[in-house]
Amino acid sequence: MYLNVVLPVSTSRLRVRAMLLGLIALFLTPLVAAVLLVGHWRPQAHAEHGELLDPARPLPVLALHELDGSSLSEQPWQHRWTLVYVAGDAQCAKTCQAALYRLRQVQIATGRDSDRVQRLALWPQTPTGLTADWLAREHGGLRSVLLSRDQVRPLTDAWSVSGVPGGWIYLVDPLGNLLLRYPAEGDASGMLSDLTRLLKLSKIG
Repeated sequence: MYLNVVLPVSTSRLRVRAMLLGLIALFLTPLVAAVLLVGHWRPQAHAEHGELLDPARPLPVLALHELDGSSLSEQPWQHRWTLVYVAGDAQCAKTCQAALYRLRQVQIATGRDSDRVQRLALWPQTPTGLTADWLAREHGGLRSVLLSRDQVRPLTDAWSVSGVPGGWIYLVDPLGNLLLRYPAEGDASGMLSDLTRLLKLSKIG
């Protein structure tokens, strides 16, 4: 007579297997999340509050300059989630001031994730005089970059209906992909809702 004996798997072997699976998950999860989000992020039906660019569009490498005329060593929207305002002129009148205020409030409202977000203003000319003083006083932390009319087109013309400079706020991911746009004078709560969701889901930036 033969007996079928089932030998138990050793506890140490199970422990090693569990550790290996845990390490694989640890390394693959951020990669999978990035693949799903960057260029392929889709909010739940009707969840986005801005105009979604579908699919997301990588911004081209542009020769940009600081306000003092010096060249940028890298693209200003790299490494962090970037809220971008394209100013229509260097005077920053009512609409411009309201847009920059919304950028500031949205970044503050992201709380502990605020260091993953940056504010960027793109100017056709360098703001001077009272405008420059106001920007320094009211918008510390705002990054300002010079951008010509031709260079602004990758942002303004990405949608089927082009955006007029000064009329929109854009959201760019840390890899330089253009994702969403919002009316400059719209309700900032929708922008905050979209950004908060992205920060929660994404491990990049």
